[in-house]
Amino acid sequence: MFMIVALFIAIFAFMANDKMHLLGFVTPMRAGLAILVFGIAGFVVKIFVWRREVARVVTSGLAPAAPQEAGSEENGHMSSH
Repeated sequence: MFMIVALFIAIFAFMANDKMHLLGFVTPMRAGLAILVFGIAGFVVKIFVWRREVARVVTSGLAPAAPQEAGSEENGHMSSH
C-alpha cells in the first residue's frame, strides 16, 4: 500500500508542477490535523469492532474453556509426587 501511495505522489508531482498554487490550503498544520483525525477515527473503529467481537463471543458461549490441570483424572495424567 505504501508503494502505491508513493508512486501516486510521484506521478502527481510530475503532472502538477505549474498547478501547485491550487494546493495552497494544504499546510503542515492541516496535514498534521488530518493525520490525527484519521488515526483517531481508525482507533475508534478498531475499538468498536473489538468490543462487538467480545460481546459476540460472550453471548454465544464461545468463551475459552478453563485449562486442565497437569495432574488430574480428567486427562489421565497423574502427578509423580
